[in-house]
Amino acid sequence: MAPDERLQNAQLAINLSRKIGAKIYASPMDLVEGKQKMILTIFVGLMSRSFEKAEKGIFSMCRRTPFFIFSVNKCEILN
Repeated sequence: MAPDERLQNAQLAINLSRKIGAKIYASPMDLVEGKQKMILTIFVGLMSRSFEKAEKGIFSMCRRTPFFIFSVNKCEILN
């Protein structure tokens, strides 16, 4: 793959990650150069965004019930 194509792919990946709301601190050049720690920060940003969406979904489900216990992993409904 040509260097220009790599840079365009890296820019696209970062732009799409930011568009979904992930906090991205790496630059496209970090991806092209293969800096492992910066690539890891991109995955961490995407994973944290995924967890935020999951938590919101669980919490909104629990709010509809009269009594609940909310934890990070699940929602237990009290009877």
